[in-house]
Amino acid sequence: MVKASTGASANQFKNIRTDVLFLGIAQLSRQAPGYQQRYLMHTLGTLKPEIIVPMHWDDFFQPLHQPLQFLLRAADNTARNMQILIDAAAKQKTQVILLSQPVSYSLP
Repeated sequence: MVKASTGASANQFKNIRTDVLFLGIAQLSRQAPGYQQRYLMHTLGTLKPEIIVPMHWDDFFQPLHQPLQFLLRAADNTARNMQILIDAAAKQKTQVILLSQPVSYSLP
């Protein structure tokens, strides 16, 4: 499943489960802690994926042939966004995979 934006509402994913969740994390660290908790509860907590692949963390101004890099700190605190996601995933024993280069992954 792909959830690209960092917005979610209660019951948006009610009765839906997914093995792999591509989850948008851009600007997550700039939101209030309560917003962060609700977002993760409405996505990770509801969907209960086995694997999460963070999205929208890379510097999209870089040429595609170069390795992916975090967005500049002035634009977003990507390291903090990642840590928020990793901490939430660890609490429910969900694996986080960061796609940073063209590499094949075996998914369930």
